[in-house]
Amino acid sequence: MSPNKTNLPTKVCPTCGRPFTWHRRWRLTWDQIVYCSERCRRSKRKHS
Repeated sequence: MSPNKTNLPTKVCPTCGRPFTWHRRWRLTWDQIVYCSERCRRSKRKHS
C-alpha cells in the first residue's frame, strides 16, 4: 500500500513563489529547506 500523497506537508518557495511538497530525501532536514530547487537557492531573489 502506498502512502497518501495528498497529506504531505508543503512550503512556498520565496524565489519563484511556487509551492513544493515534502520529499523523502528531505525527511531529516525539512525544517531547514527553504527553496524548491538548487536553481532557486542560487538566485535568491535576484529577479522578481
